[in-house]
Amino acid sequence: MDYSIMFFSSTPRQRGRYDLVLEASRLADDLGFAAVWVPERHFGDFGGIFPNPAVMAAHLAASTRHIGLRAGSVITPLHESIRVAEEWSMVDNLSGGRVSVSIGSGWNANDFALAPDRFADRREVMWEQFGELRTLWSGGQVERRNGAGETLRVGIQPQPVQAEIPVWATSGGSRGTFEQAGRHRVNVLTHMIGQDLPALADNIAAYRGQLGGADGLVTLMLHTYAGAIGEDVRSTVGEAMRGYLRSALSLKQSELSGRGRSDVSAAAEDEEMVNELLDVAFDKYYEHGSLLGSVEKIGEMIERVGSAGVGEIACLVDFGLPPEAVLDGIKRFAAQFLG
Repeated sequence: MDYSIMFFSSTPRQRGRYDLVLEASRLADDLGFAAVWVPERHFGDFGGIFPNPAVMAAHLAASTRHIGLRAGSVITPLHESIRVAEEWSMVDNLSGGRVSVSIGSGWNANDFALAPDRFADRREVMWEQFGELRTLWSGGQVERRNGAGETLRVGIQPQPVQAEIPVWATSGGSRGTFEQAGRHRVNVLTHMIGQDLPALADNIAAYRGQLGGADGLVTLMLHTYAGAIGEDVRSTVGEAMRGYLRSALSLKQSELSGRGRSDVSAAAEDEEMVNELLDVAFDKYYEHGSLLGSVEKIGEMIERVGSAGVGEIACLVDFGLPPEAVLDGIKRFAAQFLG
């Protein structure tokens, strides 16, 4: 099993909001983690400090030596393919050839304020852009129209260090995305929010069935905190995780309200109902969908997801714990599982 770290915090209101990202990435680099994943924001607190993963990766390129720098994810339908390829080619140069990207189609209608005409066909657009990304990365050109209405062919500058860019496709549990990823011979980045372990195993089997014998890596994001010996981890992480889940729920409520679902807004104002939902969600994640707990509990979960076909775990570490606790948890995890 390979291990990487991932960020997707709600927006800290204080100054120095990127300090933990930098410190944890440097630590993960020193400890031998495979990569660090940086996300692309939504229009809200959830993930809000990450408007552009390429900018964050460029900062980390100058601050780390070996660790891979990955977009997890870049929502390509929101952007011009040429721009995505050029930004990440620049980071590839700054890092000496350490970048990868996971492409996503997006799901939140409010995010598509940047590209409203692409929302309905976002999945098809994503795969078209994947083809353009590979073409541009390998030195090829794509057709565009200039300001005078003339057709021209455009390549990217600078040329990247890597001959090919490693690509993942992000899936929240859709069987179709897993199968498409297999047909396109790309890796998969997924999570346990929209699927349980049996469903994940079935999705991975479907993915493998489409690969045609080609190699393919499934990376699973899991909230991670390795507790100290004797620590009551449920108490340590409980408040932070409930706050994190509340922020995610608010994002979903905002997205549905934007589609005219007033019933969702009304439900979100029922504090007792919200707290009950958060309690259920926390219990589910803690017991069955995370690497939160003692190293023994974490080890058992790693074995289960490995048996389902997962080849890498992206450890999401910035869900609200104090920075020193996050860093200590990373050290304990590495001592047990990266040694």
